[in-house]
Amino acid sequence: MAIEYIHERGSRKVNEDKLVVADPLFAVFDGATGFDSFTDGQGKTGALLASYAAARVFSENGRPLTELVRDANRAVGEAMRCHGIDAPAVENRWMTTAVAVRIQEKSFDWVHVGDGNILIVYADGAHSLLAGDVNHDRELFLKWKAIPDKQGKNFWDEMHGELISLRQQANVSYGMLDGSQAALRFVQSGTGSLDAVRSIILFTDGLMVPKEDPRAEDDSGLFMQLFRRGGLRNIYEYTRSAERGDPSCVRYPRAKMHDDATAIAITFSG
Repeated sequence: MAIEYIHERGSRKVNEDKLVVADPLFAVFDGATGFDSFTDGQGKTGALLASYAAARVFSENGRPLTELVRDANRAVGEAMRCHGIDAPAVENRWMTTAVAVRIQEKSFDWVHVGDGNILIVYADGAHSLLAGDVNHDRELFLKWKAIPDKQGKNFWDEMHGELISLRQQANVSYGMLDGSQAALRFVQSGTGSLDAVRSIILFTDGLMVPKEDPRAEDDSGLFMQLFRRGGLRNIYEYTRSAERGDPSCVRYPRAKMHDDATAIAITFSG
């Protein structure tokens, strides 16, 4: 079994993703800060503190993944309270995604919440995304794409109201770990066989290949082809190159030029 991982900062000063590489458990987390733009005395954002709190739970405990994700959700809420934040408005809550697998002898357990994903690559070339289509930003990016003369306009200025509205849908129409009981309704989990599995890839959405049409599903086929040709680094370089060619986020609708990108690839011999 070979392990490859990347953990790359996006356009902002801090990488708010976290990863856990603790064979046989592997996990990635993508934090989100509230709209009050909280930072602590050390400059850590709410997103970083949320992803760190969740990652710490997964890295220190060997219990079932469904129990770990429950405790990670609780840890995010406790982290907010430790910083004097109690019962904030939904848009000001700290949040994080969570994607994790635990490898067994002939099977793997998995758990998922948020917009990261798990790609299963089979020896015959087939592939599947365990969490399905989890793009909750679709309508937001369609609205951005419909704005005329976007060149030179700032996404966050133009879409501020829509961004807040989308965040207010957290754990209503899509899931994020934020300390609330509602978050647990959006947890997906299961067990899969390792028969004929060549690789398992866990990734945050910052690694996904950018797309011109927000209505289209993520191109997992291209993602897999890039991985086969050069691993996670090849996917990362392809994605960053496409984004650098579209600095105004016009061709490929997105919230920032580069998002944090974190992924773990587990490849089996044979």
